[in-house]
Amino acid sequence: MSPEYKIIVREDVLKESDGPMLKHGIQELHNKMLLLPSNSKNWPDQGRLEKRFSLFKNLAI
Repeated sequence: MSPEYKIIVREDVLKESDGPMLKHGIQELHNKMLLLPSNSKNWPDQGRLEKRFSLFKNLAI
């Protein structure tokens, strides 16, 4: 998930073809926004998400 609360699926996973669970359960989530609680105090910390997302992007290369 990006710091903007967007779900990102790795490119290699998006290119795979392995049945309906992959297609509908994972690939279709790509670029969808996370549904957040109405109270912003309960939202994930964007700074921590940025760190994790940076690791994700570096590992996906």
